[in-house]
Amino acid sequence: MFKDDLLKLYLIKQQRTQLNDMCRIISTPGRAEKKAILNKSVQDSIYENPEFDFENESVKVKILGDGARMT
Repeated sequence: MFKDDLLKLYLIKQQRTQLNDMCRIISTPGRAEKKAILNKSVQDSIYENPEFDFENESVKVKILGDGARMT
């Protein structure tokens, strides 16, 4: 049974290495930088959608909680 567990662990590590080679995952910037990025994104949205009625509609933002982004 111990031999099978080692084989499974090896295969998991090998798969993780292959996935890491396919993309690079980096941590997102700190809190202040995140706020600046969010502000810029909303400003860009305003610029790209001049017909959007900000007084009567909401801006929806999707935030991922894992603290990483793919590049």
